[in-house]
Amino acid sequence: MEQAMRAPDRTNHSEAVSLLSHRLRTPLTSIKSFSEILLRYRVEDSTTRNHFIEIIHAEADRLAQAIDELLESAHLGNNVPESGLVAKPHEL
Repeated sequence: MEQAMRAPDRTNHSEAVSLLSHRLRTPLTSIKSFSEILLRYRVEDSTTRNHFIEIIHAEADRLAQAIDELLESAHLGNNVPESGLVAKPHEL
């Protein structure tokens, strides 16, 4: 009976990990791919080179935003605001 009650938590956790993995790996894959092209191959066309650099920059911003959201979520889940102070429930 106890295992049946835990199953939804594992499913939710597994789904959350899968979503998080996707949100982090997608921009990281783009960053690695475009930077590898710039490092390994001579991209002589400055327009193409600049376009690749802009993509890397945008994907780095997207990755940073996903990490910030993850950290914010972790802080909220632990009742620890970014200031490091512990938030305690208050009865009204």
